[in-house]
Amino acid sequence: MLPYATLAMVLQLAFGTGFHQSVHLQGAPDWVDNQWYTIEAVTPAGTTASQAQEMVRNLLIDRFGMKFHTEGRSAQVYEITRDDKQPLNLKESTGPAEMGPADFRPNLGPDGMPPFPPGVTRLNIFPTHARLQAVNLPMSEVVKYLSSALNAEVIDKTGLAGKYDFQLDFDPELNREPPPYLQAAPPLDKAMRSLGLGLTKKKGEVQVTVIDTLNKIPTEN
Repeated sequence: MLPYATLAMVLQLAFGTGFHQSVHLQGAPDWVDNQWYTIEAVTPAGTTASQAQEMVRNLLIDRFGMKFHTEGRSAQVYEITRDDKQPLNLKESTGPAEMGPADFRPNLGPDGMPPFPPGVTRLNIFPTHARLQAVNLPMSEVVKYLSSALNAEVIDKTGLAGKYDFQLDFDPELNREPPPYLQAAPPLDKAMRSLGLGLTKKKGEVQVTVIDTLNKIPTEN
């Protein structure tokens, strides 16, 4: 159940776009960010994430008349590679990720960032400082978190097949004024080098979901 959600949130669930929906999702009307709905739905036990996404897409098609298509567009992308001049500084995980405490309410650390509970993967994004705490995470998932922070497509070209534990602090280049207590983080390329990884920024083609039609008022059940 989504008791108080915008259609922008529902579209993110439907297409898995996360925070970087400007890359993967275009054409949605402006009101999707400020029109609120209560959505009740039941997913059977054992439903996978991809199956749940398809269910949400079907809900938008059936109730909101959504029509969409996918096309390739040129956009800035980031490629993550191994930096042969630096030793690999990634710790391979020895066990599964843990669930953090539900009532965890941290105070700000000395750098102005809230510390994360141990044993969980988290991403916090602030002006001039983003922090990714990765726990038992393969590179295929790491690039998804980085895509969210950078609002751009990030591609894994490292060839690394393990799952890793690490913390990465970097400047997400949001071009917004940071709060006075927040310390700036290093540029992403420098932060990646500290892990023994390289970063290349280039033009590439990304697959974009384009919303052709979306009704503001849903049909009745």
